[in-house]
Amino acid sequence: MGVRHSPAQQKRLASKTNGRGVDAGSENVQGMDELVDKAGESLSCELSAWLADAEGRELASERLGEVISDWEAEHGKITAEELEAARAQLFG
Repeated sequence: MGVRHSPAQQKRLASKTNGRGVDAGSENVQGMDELVDKAGESLSCELSAWLADAEGRELASERLGEVISDWEAEHGKITAEELEAARAQLFG
């Protein structure tokens, strides 16, 4: 699976490379297309992992907000002093 380009990007690349993967005026380096595809796959995997991690953090943050809201509904609003005590306990 290689890097996917929009139709406009494909058109620009084709005009710059004459469809060969390198500038039209230079020699095509054997295996260059494969190297570019592999680099694209690696970046795609890294981006996918980063997006999954970001989604996990967002869901955890949402869940924490729900837990705090539930606790405050039962016990009243958390005070500044309680927040400071929690920070001191967690982070020293």
